[in-house]
Amino acid sequence: MRKAFTMIELVFIITIIGILSGVAIMKMNFGRTDAEIQNAKVQLASVKSAIMVYYNDKLLFGKPQYPETLDKGGKLFGAILPIGSIKPSTGKNGWKTTKTDGEYTFTVSGRSVKFKYDKAKGTLTCEPNPDTTLCSQLE
Repeated sequence: MRKAFTMIELVFIITIIGILSGVAIMKMNFGRTDAEIQNAKVQLASVKSAIMVYYNDKLLFGKPQYPETLDKGGKLFGAILPIGSIKPSTGKNGWKTTKTDGEYTFTVSGRSVKFKYDKAKGTLTCEPNPDTTLCSQLE
């Protein structure tokens, strides 16, 4: 007599594997979103630091001023980050510039926040919006 799995046992095993893989994929996607947020947080800190370095350089020469624009040569923040400038995102996630000068949008997993550069104060701040949690995660 041959021993084998019954059809019910096979369906039950396939169902369990499907549930476990669904949970694993959700966890993996959640981890990726966190990594993208952390990367943007580091980029934002670098940009803010570079604005201050620019100001301090100008201050040493007796002409204290903040940069007029942060972009250069089609690269986001290229005027202040000549080596590590950020390519504008062409996909769903990442940094993008808006049509208004000095405004940037960061998007991750369908959530977006807007940042505005104030050249008089040298600040890059998150604009108030419905998704304040993403602003707090980035700053």
